Amino acid sequence: MNLRPFCLTFLLLFSTVGLANPINTGNLDARLVSVPSQISAGATFTLLLEHKIRPGWHTYWVNPGDSGAATKLTWRGPEGFKFSEIAWPYPERIPYGPLMNYGYHDRVVYPIEVTAPAALSGNSVTFDLKGEWLVCADVCIPERGELQLTVPIGPELLFNSANQAEETAARQRVPQLLSIATSVTAQDDKFSLSIEMPGLDSARVKSVHYFPFHEYLIDNPAEQKLTVNQSGFELLLTPGYEYSDTASFDGIVVIEEEAGELRTTAFEIQSSRSTGAIGGAAEGGISLASALVFAFIGGLILNLMPCVFPVLSIKILSLLGETAHLKRHGWMYVLGVVLSFMAIAGLLIILRAGGAEIGWGFQLQSPFFVAFLVLL
Repeated sequence: MNLRPFCLTFLLLFSTVGLANPINTGNLDARLVSVPSQISAGATFTLLLEHKIRPGWHTYWVNPGDSGAATKLTWRGPEGFKFSEIAWPYPERIPYGPLMNYGYHDRVVYPIEVTAPAALSGNSVTFDLKGEWLVCADVCIPERGELQLTVPIGPELLFNSANQAEETAARQRVPQLLSIATSVTAQDDKFSLSIEMPGLDSARVKSVHYFPFHEYLIDNPAEQKLTVNQSGFELLLTPGYEYSDTASFDGIVVIEEEAGELRTTAFEIQSSRSTGAIGGAAEGGISLASALVFAFIGGLILNLMPCVFPVLSIKILSLLGETAHLKRHGWMYVLGVVLSFMAIAGLLIILRAGGAEIGWGFQLQSPFFVAFLVLL
């Protein structure tokens, strides 16, 4: 009996080929999946990065909104392969207090297109991916993970039907660029985004939201007032502090329609210029001199706080009691403050260089550290 076809089928179906072991980074499970179960030289194919996010937590879109940070991927092998940028699925609006963020809950799958080199050697190839993501709920935790995926090499591409279905579902959530007329027009202290889409049924439209690629182009929490007409629809938007008449208005539009069940349509738009100027619109960042002035005012406010001001007054009174060493004590006091912060910053840099996922303020998320402060 010839067992070779049986053995080949067994290896393709039941080996670890095409699926990296999932990893848990604390607040999400990540796994890397190869759509083809076998790749070939010169072929272009898709890898899928799946995130299953802890209930009640979320990660971020390419434009995270008012706070947060987008997921970053770094491919560290194999040599000769070319990896596309992340194909971002359309996000959801995530309110957080007065802020509005853009991101994902529950589960998100990122398609990444890969092109193999013209020549491949060996029986298999291993993909090595390092990912960094910010996972947030009431607090935010920066996490990272490393995934490895081994895929066999053969004379042609072979596919796993389940992984192909997974790719199809993932790509349906990635907005595609539509060649439709889009215009931006200033209206007093707001601006309107007009999109030609004849036939849109206003009675079925539940919501329309615009997500710009450019951060702080719009006031994210502000209402996006929708008007549907015969030629399409218009969104009345509030400019953000990085709005300008020459900014890029490229982004995506997500339409939710009620047609027996809730149906979501998302597409990418390009509109690089606006008509007219908005009175009072922010011109961008502030100057260095202004930043220093505001930093000084912030420092004054901080020192007037009841947890700081009494301590400063006690220290000043103690210095006045030692006039013989007043200057030396003053300089030692300043030096002690500066060196203390430099020591803390240096320690954080060393720990982060060693792979620790910490930053200033994250210690307050530890019940043990908070209990120590209470005891202290």
